[in-house]
Amino acid sequence: MRETIYKFTVALKDYEDMFCREICVQSKLPVKDFCYLILASFEALANDRLFVDEAKQPTLCVFDDLSLNDVNKDTVECFGESKGQKCSLIFERGYKYIFDVRLEEAKKVFYDNEEEYPKITDGKGKSILPGIAPECYERLVEILDEHEKSKMMFFTTLEMFESWDYRDYDIDADNKKWWTNMNYINSYYNDYHDEIKIEHLTQI
Repeated sequence: MRETIYKFTVALKDYEDMFCREICVQSKLPVKDFCYLILASFEALANDRLFVDEAKQPTLCVFDDLSLNDVNKDTVECFGESKGQKCSLIFERGYKYIFDVRLEEAKKVFYDNEEEYPKITDGKGKSILPGIAPECYERLVEILDEHEKSKMMFFTTLEMFESWDYRDYDIDADNKKWWTNMNYINSYYNDYHDEIKIEHLTQI
């Protein structure tokens, strides 16, 4: 099979060195699914019972030169094939998280297995934590770096009280579970909330 594969870098704004992903997707992937894939990779599942009333619909901020009008019908091809095209995905769950998205490459490749893509090819930083403001992560990282192993216990996105350490990111596990996580997100917004909102910005 020959298809154009888009490679994006995605990072938590202002904390790019701590939480980032490199994601490769098919050109025909709907933008909605791409956004849900980003949230799924950071385990921003949106359906946490603790924050269900505070969870708002994700907002995709795009520049006017990105021809995106319908996240359900438009595919990632709307990014074109020029390196450097950018947008931001805003997710609110108690606190606002902004994920900066940048197109790194678009190239035609041959592959045999239809399930080979989408896939995460690189990354740092385990899941984000419900109820933790983004500006708190820097201090959390400083505390964790003082110890060989984390002694911090948190309620994670799956509502389990468990140890959390940003250094525990497992790319293989991420690739295995992202589809399940994406289905959680998709069903949540389909059942309880509006889907992704688009906000067009003027590029300066």
